[in-house]
Amino acid sequence: MSVHPVVIDDTDPAIRYTGTSWTSEATGSQDEFGTHGKTYNHTLHATNANDTFAFSFQGSSIRVFGTVNLAPTYGYSVVSGPDFRSPWECFVDNVSIGAVKPSLFHENNQLLCDGAQLPDGSHELTVQIKMRNGTTFWLDYLQYTPIKAPSDDSVFLVENTDPGISAVLTVTRAGTQLTWVGYVPIALPGNATSASYSIDNGPSKSFALTGHAPFDGTSLFNQVLFTTPELSESPHTISVTYDGDEQHTPLTLDYIYLTVPSGASTAGQTVVSGAPHSGSHTPVGAIVGGTLGGIVGVAIALILVLFIRRRRSVDRSRRTTAIPFSPTRQPSSTDIDNAGSGWFVSGAMAQVQDRKVLLASDRTHAPSNSGPHENDLHRNGTVPTDGPPRYSAV
Repeated sequence: MSVHPVVIDDTDPAIRYTGTSWTSEATGSQDEFGTHGKTYNHTLHATNANDTFAFSFQGSSIRVFGTVNLAPTYGYSVVSGPDFRSPWECFVDNVSIGAVKPSLFHENNQLLCDGAQLPDGSHELTVQIKMRNGTTFWLDYLQYTPIKAPSDDSVFLVENTDPGISAVLTVTRAGTQLTWVGYVPIALPGNATSASYSIDNGPSKSFALTGHAPFDGTSLFNQVLFTTPELSESPHTISVTYDGDEQHTPLTLDYIYLTVPSGASTAGQTVVSGAPHSGSHTPVGAIVGGTLGGIVGVAIALILVLFIRRRRSVDRSRRTTAIPFSPTRQPSSTDIDNAGSGWFVSGAMAQVQDRKVLLASDRTHAPSNSGPHENDLHRNGTVPTDGPPRYSAV
């Protein structure tokens, strides 16, 4: 069964902060910087001194995410250099797991440390911060893979690339909530449009798909499209309808935050699937939810069934065709330029008019600070000297 990471916000009392310079930022002051989305829950913990924090967990991996903006203080050429070391270091059970080289730009949702493939069991994460020249360290959230059900209400991260594709999940516990996170691909049209969702065939609630500015040269990641209200104790169906067309920004799915209350005891799965529709809008039906598996931990499978409806002027009633998802499918510029029956863009499920396409397996919310869409230098192809970055179209 697939085990999904638990997300721990910086405000969680389980994180123990040590030092005199820690401050809590709850106004979303960093939300509008960069291209990797807003901070999680619009909160951060910040320090500009030699402080530490610690977190105890039972699991098999842990990751630390935050906001970074080191280059203005340290120098762009210094931060981009091969010998630059991040001014923080992470330890698990007093053994260093190092630090991830930071982004050259001011970005949120950045991976700071990666403790993967730990032995199952109880662990202690400790992060030592040694900032200089008044530079701020921002902690946003942690992600750890549990080995048993957490005792408190928990938020789980469910990827669009989940290997449990082709199963079904229902929500049977009160208080469960879902947040749908997408992204805005620069390779597709950026004109704003809208979509809507409804729960259990109830009233539709519209949400905006803002798109991107022409020729800005960058995709936008970690874009929260909607969050459901708290759901009652029963199975639920969420239907999502896209209102745009091929000239507007697509509806995308990168990952889901799934809130599950304490006390849930059975395993669960998630389904997001397309459905035939004869109208001008494009529906995406979703049966969503999650419960916790007792000893085996979390078993939430995200199911994305790919449907591509080929539009034919001579046959508008042509049936939808299901295309199996291939987790090894890697997109290329040719995929985008020569998109016949569907458009492939890394990192999400995108929907353009009546084409519904499950996209390739690159994660867009920065599990690492590398890759085609995470490489900071792709923005203008050069390393800035000692000034702010300048963006150009790619």
